Amino acid sequence: MTSRALREIHGIPVSHQTVLNWIEAAAPLAWTALEGTKGTMAEMTVAADETYIKICGIWHYTWFIIGTESHAIWAWNVSDNRGQLPAVAVINQALDNRDPNVLGTMILAGDGNPSYDAATNAVNSDANGMPLPPEQRKVERRTVIGLRDDDEQSRQFRAFKQLTERLNRTYRYHTRSTSGHKSLNGARALTTLFVAHYNFLRPHSSKGDTPPVRLPELEGITSLQGRWLKLLSLAA
Repeated sequence: MTSRALREIHGIPVSHQTVLNWIEAAAPLAWTALEGTKGTMAEMTVAADETYIKICGIWHYTWFIIGTESHAIWAWNVSDNRGQLPAVAVINQALDNRDPNVLGTMILAGDGNPSYDAATNAVNSDANGMPLPPEQRKVERRTVIGLRDDDEQSRQFRAFKQLTERLNRTYRYHTRSTSGHKSLNGARALTTLFVAHYNFLRPHSSKGDTPPVRLPELEGITSLQGRWLKLLSLAA
């Protein structure tokens, strides 16, 4: 799609492989920019979900944790399974991004995937695998079941589950590939660029048509290309 747009709109002939090379070259800079400028997570409640992505003809999974107030993506991962280990990884990444001045247990809202329950138990255990006392637990799990609000947790946290579903739709739209991705590294590179775009560049109606994370360095730059170049330059 990108190579065709460059050719037909701008008259710039580039191959699909060249675009893939650009993606893999830009992703490390985008990662550095994300790590250095995204700030810290100051909210108590986050929402988690995973969606499908095809790599080399095999279904993989992209995991996201998004802030329910900021609407910023605080953690993400691409894995070949929906098990406990990738769930632990994405939860720990969110905890690492948490503002140290925010006290209390992080509330994790999501669907009934049992991997989140197992991961929550693992994160709330000590080095010997023993459960931590309640006052030391890092994460509390909240589950949204099915399509109907038949229980109190589903009623209370349904909106947060819908937030992750909208995020997943946006992700699939921006990263869709008719033939699937060719490598895990390529899928992770494209996902990193998506997160950078989502957090720093994409206007959100719920945030007054501003991105979830506003960077002073990007203010006043009117073109998307210019904001991308400035964002990547922050990491160079």
